[in-house]
Amino acid sequence: LYVDDGASIIFNGFAIIAEGTSIRADYLSVIEFGDNFYCNKNCYFRSSNRIKFGDNNLLGWNITMNTTDGHSVYINGVLKQNSGPILIGDNVWVSSFCVLGKGVEIADGCVISQGSIVTKKISSCHTLVGGVPAKVISYNVDWKR
Repeated sequence: LYVDDGASIIFNGFAIIAEGTSIRADYLSVIEFGDNFYCNKNCYFRSSNRIKFGDNNLLGWNITMNTTDGHSVYINGVLKQNSGPILIGDNVWVSSFCVLGKGVEIADGCVISQGSIVTKKISSCHTLVGGVPAKVISYNVDWKR
């Protein structure tokens, strides 16, 4: 657990975070966990911006969520945006070995299939996404613990 100056880690209810998980909140950033949050082993959350989880979320093992590229990247001399929030809705299941990058938003009820790399917003609720990079596989998906 690492919390830099002005950073916050907020728990809005019950949470289970399994062993081996690292939580890093850099300067002035926020990581916020909703109620009934479950995270399996060996996950990594790094916020230089904001990571927010809604309620009733389930994360498999070895999940990485990082709101920053970590270093500045220039394309044709122009600085590329290197940070953005990660926002996870309610009742989302992120399967094992997934990576979620800066600027990712996941709508309520979504399922992220195992080994996916999510780089874009998933705006439709109850959607199954997967792959590298992740794309929509199916709509009208429901899941239960």
